[in-house]
Amino acid sequence: MKIGDEVMFSAKFLRSTGQIMGEAPFAVGVITGLMPIEKLQLVTVAWPDGERKALSCNLILKNRRHLEPA
Repeated sequence: MKIGDEVMFSAKFLRSTGQIMGEAPFAVGVITGLMPIEKLQLVTVAWPDGERKALSCNLILKNRRHLEPA
């Protein structure tokens, strides 16, 4: 992932947090910042409702959504 990429929450993350309905499964954001933390990567994402941080392992690239399990 790099700055400028469009991302969405992964299906696995959404299921693990009980967010299978509502806006979260369809939200698309743009990466505006990257910060490596040991083996993880914290990314700043500009979502339609504001900018927030998320772990990159909980996100997928928007153009890879079709590869997510149903």
